[in-house]
Amino acid sequence: MVACSGLENETKYVESHKYFSPFHKRSLNTVEITHLFENTKTNLIGEVLCKAFAQTTTSKEIQPYMEKGKQISKRHRKTFCQYLRRI
Repeated sequence: MVACSGLENETKYVESHKYFSPFHKRSLNTVEITHLFENTKTNLIGEVLCKAFAQTTTSKEIQPYMEKGKQISKRHRKTFCQYLRRI
């Protein structure tokens, strides 16, 4: 087994409460960036699925719900992309 020389053996903890404060701007951490990216992909899939279901449904009652779902997914996707572009 080969040991990675770039990894640290000790754990570093957040000592300052500034990290948790919503009033101070800070960089996004890796987990938050990953969540934004995955949510962007998930909402893109949801947008396409809602569009497909709206086009293929025979029920006129369901079609507006699918259109609304498509718009919500699109709005969320744009919001997530705005945050990712700032990085």
